[in-house]
Amino acid sequence: MGLKDLFGLGGKKEEPVRERTPFTLISGDMIDYEGTSYFVTVKYTLEENGWRWYEYRLDDGAGHELWFTAEDDDGVVNTTIYTPVKAPELEPGADRLSFQGKEYVLEESGTATGTMETKQDHRSGLQCRYWDYVTEDETEYLSLEKWNDTLEVSTGKPVNEFEYELYPGG
Repeated sequence: MGLKDLFGLGGKKEEPVRERTPFTLISGDMIDYEGTSYFVTVKYTLEENGWRWYEYRLDDGAGHELWFTAEDDDGVVNTTIYTPVKAPELEPGADRLSFQGKEYVLEESGTATGTMETKQDHRSGLQCRYWDYVTEDETEYLSLEKWNDTLEVSTGKPVNEFEYELYPGG
């Protein structure tokens, strides 16, 4: 150890930046989607019965919010982009729902537990009740999530890996 190291003048060793995947994004990372750059502001890691998936809140800095989700379905990576919508008339749990002129069928529902991470905060032990609906042709989704007493509703569509780019944050 030299004098510079002893007095903290040796500089900090920089760690190499890890390549990002849909499963390793963190708050501050960026996703380019449809010509717009969005920053990851929150990462949720959710689990139910040994099944794990990730939900990321994205913000373009101009007030437009999206959600990016990722799950590994037996080696197949499924990613989806969701847009939050106002839908106070929707009641979760029905076998079928109509919304914005489309018919959705309940695909799955359950209760997940997990963690939430931001640059400033980390919370564990969170619980979310969810209902995932899909159109008959499986090209559009309707997601209802109940966090405590708040119902969040989003419409979504599957996205392929070539439709977005992932970048590590600074």
